[in-house]
Amino acid sequence: MLRIICFLFFLSFQLATQAAASDYKINSYFYQDIENNLTIDHVEKVQFKPYVGTLRLGFQSSPTWIRLEIYPSQAPTKTVSITNPLILRVGPHYLDHIEVYQLHGGVWSKETAGDLHKKTTQLCADDTHCFTLRPSEHPDDAIYLRVQTEGLTQIQTEVKLTDELMDIVLSRIKSITTGSTIATLLCIFALVFVFFARTMLTYTYLWCQAVIALHIFFSTGGQSEPSSTWAPETLNLLLHVLFVFRVCAMGLLGWGFLYNYEMSRNYKDCMIIFALICLLSLCLILLGHVQLGLEIALAVFVINPIVQVLGIYEIKKMPQKMRIVLYATYGVYVVSGYCISLVALGFFSQLATADLVQHVSDVRLNGLLIAALTFWAVITEQSQQKLEKMQEIQALELNAAQAHANQNLVNERNALIDMLTHELKTPLSTIRFALATLKSKFNADDESMGRVQRIDSSVIRMNTMIEHVARSNKIDRTVLEASTAKIPAAELMEELINEFSHPERFDMNVEENTYFQADRQMLTLILENLLSNAYKYTADQKISISIDHQTQAKSTVEDPASHGRSMPNMTRFTISNRVAADSEPDEARLFERYYRHPNFQNHAGMGIGLSLVHSAAEKIGALVSYRHAHGCVIFEVHISNESA
Repeated sequence: MLRIICFLFFLSFQLATQAAASDYKINSYFYQDIENNLTIDHVEKVQFKPYVGTLRLGFQSSPTWIRLEIYPSQAPTKTVSITNPLILRVGPHYLDHIEVYQLHGGVWSKETAGDLHKKTTQLCADDTHCFTLRPSEHPDDAIYLRVQTEGLTQIQTEVKLTDELMDIVLSRIKSITTGSTIATLLCIFALVFVFFARTMLTYTYLWCQAVIALHIFFSTGGQSEPSSTWAPETLNLLLHVLFVFRVCAMGLLGWGFLYNYEMSRNYKDCMIIFALICLLSLCLILLGHVQLGLEIALAVFVINPIVQVLGIYEIKKMPQKMRIVLYATYGVYVVSGYCISLVALGFFSQLATADLVQHVSDVRLNGLLIAALTFWAVITEQSQQKLEKMQEIQALELNAAQAHANQNLVNERNALIDMLTHELKTPLSTIRFALATLKSKFNADDESMGRVQRIDSSVIRMNTMIEHVARSNKIDRTVLEASTAKIPAAELMEELINEFSHPERFDMNVEENTYFQADRQMLTLILENLLSNAYKYTADQKISISIDHQTQAKSTVEDPASHGRSMPNMTRFTISNRVAADSEPDEARLFERYYRHPNFQNHAGMGIGLSLVHSAAEKIGALVSYRHAHGCVIFEVHISNESA
């Protein structure tokens, strides 16, 4: 890419024009007709101001009069003749109205040209307007020009003999062709980049470069030859619209550079205002207020680099190299753009006189700096994205390997748990059988019987613990299919409650014809543990249970555990029991495995029950929630009755 940019720079200077020595010189003077009432008959009575080189007056709605005094150099090599007359070249091309007055036989003759006038001759085939000058009857006779244009008033004049004209025109055409070629090539490169890197930066640069290429084409007289079917008014309006588009495209390109970074709110607001002002400028031009629209567009052009620098400054995570390059580019943009704007507006006339600022139609270097920056940024971003993608792939591979290793550990743990629970339950069964034999040999009031019962209770507690561990391990490995079987709620609850020694403690209210539709084993595990938990920790030996069926009209579940899900057809199981004020569980840790309230550390159990409830509920797609109200702990389970 660096070689391509260097080639384009080389190409831009290969056809650079050299100023040829002229046999005729011009003394130039101007007068600004602010009141727009000066005519050619009175033009000699006003006081003109001298100027040298290009006349730059900024935005002027009133006409500008120019007086040209043409005289030969000290030793002209060629002289004016009927076959070799002088040709007056006036530029740039976008000047709307140009009137040239010559005194002949005591009468002023007038020729008209300009951007709003169709070309009638191919005397100058480049982007200037040419007039054939008649031989002067008196050496002191001056030529007057009346120029009026919408937009920036910049006027260039030069006089050449007809036989010198061809070389000058060809040189200028080569310069214009070079600029158009470079702009077109950059547009093609941008299109290629869009195919290889579909990023916001490549899209915005393609738009920007296409506008630049079109603006160069029309601002240098494209489609304005005599054979053109385009109306001059249309071409003139199109040129102004393209200028606004070009200003907008520069701002859009700056936004494209920052698109992949976290842009600040201030910058986004500024870009919205920027776009609205560009739209306002465009509307004013289309409505006929051309000068006001162009003034606003030029103001936007001046403000744009400040907005972009603000956006770069407020971005936190940007590579330092990219930040420095963008700062440097916009620094060049500010210095060159501001200098050109000030000179175009008529300031720093000494710079204009010295020809340090190129004419706006000299476009050989147009877009090269922006192109170099854009292509570099795209290549840099692509390289960075490839590096990040490689790092991401490596991280995924590492995570996959780690997950595989962890799964192997989990499988080994599960196998070990299965083996231990099996090996532990075998001797426990033997012990319980032996304890049953011993119980038959002792009397109930015998001291040895008390010892046997204590041993039996310990064995039962250990067996329960092993069962819980085995169940937890089984839940983690179980993959369930959607259940279509309907389990009557009343029958299941009756079966579970009768397993407790005091079923009368349960106050149950079951809605008629209510059923559960879930895996029976997992559902039983959930209900058993909730019943057991309430039975063990109730403070007043009373437990309330309610089961009801909810339809779509009344069943949006509002619970943090739901993660925004709704269950339009479900069965709700609610169980509550009163607890002491100092025994309320920690809601944040309630479903943690092995969590037990400090007040119940001496009670039987391991703190696995509610953890099993939560895991089993996730397996069947149920929602478990907890709340505390009026001294009661309340658990709710919402179980969907719709098959997945």
